[in-house]
Amino acid sequence: MSNPLPKQITFSLGQTLRLSSFHVGSAMGDILATSVWNRVLISDLGLPAGPVGLLIALRYLLFPISLWAGYRSDTQSLFGYYRTPYVWIGRFLMVLSFPLLALSLTMLGENTASVAGWLVAFVCFLLYGIGTLFSGSPFLALVRDSVPPQKQGVAISMVQTALITLFPVAAIGFGRWAQDYNAAVLWQMSL
Repeated sequence: MSNPLPKQITFSLGQTLRLSSFHVGSAMGDILATSVWNRVLISDLGLPAGPVGLLIALRYLLFPISLWAGYRSDTQSLFGYYRTPYVWIGRFLMVLSFPLLALSLTMLGENTASVAGWLVAFVCFLLYGIGTLFSGSPFLALVRDSVPPQKQGVAISMVQTALITLFPVAAIGFGRWAQDYNAAVLWQMSL
C-alpha cells in the first residue's frame, strides 16, 4: 500500500485574510497594554515614566522565549499539532493578563506607592510578554506553512500589514472610549 500524496498547498486570499484577522487581537492588546496603561499611569496618575517604561519593556527582555517557542513549534507537537497549540497558549496568557492590567490600574489609582499594585502590574506584563512571544513565532510559521513557497512573502506581508494598519485603528478606538481616566471604563476595556 502506498502513502497518500500530500495535500497540495495553494495560495488563498481568503485564508490569508482570515489569518490576518488574528492581528486584530494583537493590535488591541498591544495598544491596551502599552499605550492606554502608559497614558493613565504617567499622564493621569502622575507616576514617573521610568518604572512604567521598564514594565512595558519587560517583554523585550524576555525575547529569547520567542526563539524557543518557534523552535519547539517546529520540532515538537502539542496535542498532535505543531503550530496552533503554541499560538493558543500564548494568546491565553495574553488574555489572562488583561484583568490583571485593570486590577493594577485600580490598585495604583488608589495608592501609587502600592507594592501590591506594582507586583500585580509586574505579573501582568510578565504574562503578557510571555504570551506575545510564545505565540508570535509559531503564528508566523503557521502563515508560512499555509501557502506555497513562492507566495510566502506575500502572505507574511499581508498579515504584517494588517497588524500595522490595525495599530492606529485600535489606538483611536481606545482613545475615544477612555478620553479621561475612569476605572470602570478600563475594566470594560480589559474584559
